[in-house]
Amino acid sequence: MKKITFLLLCGITQLAFSQDPQFTQFYNAPLVLNPALTGSTEQFRGAANYRNQWILMNSNYVSTTFSFDYNANRLRSGFGFLASYDNAGANQISATNFSGLYSFYVPFKNWQIRLGLQGGLTTRRIDRGNLVFVSQVRDDEPDVDESGSGGSTLFFDISSGAIVYNKNMWFGFAAHHLNRPDQSLIGTGSILPTKYSVQVGGSFRVYAMNSFLYLMPAMLFKAQGSTKQLDIGCRFMRDDLPLEMGVFYRGLPILPNAGKSINHDALAFTMGWRTENWTFGYSYDLTISGLTPLTGGSHEITIIYEYATRSRKLDQIVCPIYAKPVSNKRSR
Repeated sequence: MKKITFLLLCGITQLAFSQDPQFTQFYNAPLVLNPALTGSTEQFRGAANYRNQWILMNSNYVSTTFSFDYNANRLRSGFGFLASYDNAGANQISATNFSGLYSFYVPFKNWQIRLGLQGGLTTRRIDRGNLVFVSQVRDDEPDVDESGSGGSTLFFDISSGAIVYNKNMWFGFAAHHLNRPDQSLIGTGSILPTKYSVQVGGSFRVYAMNSFLYLMPAMLFKAQGSTKQLDIGCRFMRDDLPLEMGVFYRGLPILPNAGKSINHDALAFTMGWRTENWTFGYSYDLTISGLTPLTGGSHEITIIYEYATRSRKLDQIVCPIYAKPVSNKRSR
């Protein structure tokens, strides 16, 4: 009975990591979104992303990532490093990943084609000290040894991607977990499905309200195992102001969810502040699924710092996913 209880608990909690963590501000998490975006900056870039999902639930998910990448222009290459930590709920199921990334790009007229590769190690761990066993709530059940620190596993992970862009549009495809690693904590087999994603977006400058306005639509479609998800929305930014606002929808209403109801997830509101070198982003996800009264929504914060020497700021095609205003670039 002891073994069955522990296996059952581990089996339930492993569902927490059957899909990858998500970021509403996927456009501000380039190395998480697609390995091909490694080095898609003028020279140096550092980024930090934090997400607290479903803040009112004991089983909330917290995801944190740190990344650094470099554009080696003479080599037509990008080099990067990504570290991530995910913690699922009161049971203290955690995953830590360290990855190296590489991209190679080829200019084609006014376009750039980038191919990327990512390889890394992930460790997953469960803290048994935070689990509630049957013997703790029923007197007729035998005691379970709760002194163990928990189970853990270590696995290697490979991902790849491609992206094509010019100054106004970008199209990307990525495949994460190509080797479908076994992430089981107790040796029973728990394959991490390959995640496929398609990314499309752009940055369009229009004249409105006595000023030039940037419209930055973006779409991200993901499929991992039996789960499919669509994020779609648009950000808005005036040419003469560093403030941006946006609205995104997450869901896939044409496909029913597990409960056979309309597959709505969240309506997200985003805002950002962009300067010459810094980007600050915040978003709030308003849950619109059946969990609406329980979750309290989700909060997300992004900080990005970019730096380039004066000689590297010239003649660079920067992916419009970042869409910094022309006026800001001219002021550098």
